[in-house]
Amino acid sequence: MPVDVVVGRDRHAADGHSVSVGSIPDGSGAFDIGPRTLDAFRARIQNAQLALWNGALGVLENPAFSVGTRGLLSGLAEAPAFGIVTGDALAAAATAPGFELESQIGFVSAGGVASLAFIEGKKLPGVEALRG
Repeated sequence: MPVDVVVGRDRHAADGHSVSVGSIPDGSGAFDIGPRTLDAFRARIQNAQLALWNGALGVLENPAFSVGTRGLLSGLAEAPAFGIVTGDALAAAATAPGFELESQIGFVSAGGVASLAFIEGKKLPGVEALRG
């Protein structure tokens, strides 16, 4: 779980600052994980064989709140773990021009909920149709 977050007045704020999870100021919202949390998450995946991740950790459309997600994507690309990254925003970040980490992560899919359902072993109508 996060120990710190990046807060701002709203998701469109031009900047944010890191605070402990229990210290979010009134009138602010948490829009990304903080640097201590990012370091802890990156350290955790260094010892993993498999990492499954669905959904962005922050507001990717805003550079002020995308540092955590982009940092963890880079960490996953550098880790020995086989990464499975799902969700449209997260997949777009992993494959963005200039970032392009898909080949280093393992598997990237824009189908977040569908990917998780498939991993759970649930039957998906499209997959079942292909199986005949």
